Amino acid sequence: MHEARIVLLRRASASLALIGFSLLAGCQPPSETTRDKGVIGTSGHALVEARAPGDNHHWNVDVNLRSAPEGTYALLFSPTAPAPAPTNRDWFAIAPNDPALRCAAARAKGCSIGDHGDVVGLTTIGPGGTGVLRAVFVMGSGGWFRVMRVDGATERTVPFDIQIVSEALTKDEEAYRFTIEQLR
Repeated sequence: MHEARIVLLRRASASLALIGFSLLAGCQPPSETTRDKGVIGTSGHALVEARAPGDNHHWNVDVNLRSAPEGTYALLFSPTAPAPAPTNRDWFAIAPNDPALRCAAARAKGCSIGDHGDVVGLTTIGPGGTGVLRAVFVMGSGGWFRVMRVDGATERTVPFDIQIVSEALTKDEEAYRFTIEQLR
């Protein structure tokens, strides 16, 4: 009789735990993940537009570099489109000692490089050829990203994966999916 009560009590506890977990899952704010692939050209530069149909309260961008030559890579962001080619859509040089790079390395905000935007991510690639450029944003619907090799041109292209995760802060808000397009 005592064993039957223990079995019944365990089943009831398991059922209550399952109900509790399902209730918690319903309280999670929505999120959307968008993934795409791109290529840094031999110029050492890639220009990517990412847009959502509405403002996201919190979103982050991860750019995973693969088979990249050693060097320093930067992720720049601008909410507005760059000027038409050839003036601002092409690769431009960033001096390795530019204050904006030091600013970004310290994880500060507002690390601007003139009309080109803000440096929002920075990584150094070693012999393994892989690295991640990461940036977090509060409010917004996207903009223009430049993935750049600070050290300049390279003999080969560099593939990358880009992932944007948008999250609502409450379950009543909406998380919008991004559209990602690399401009060539």
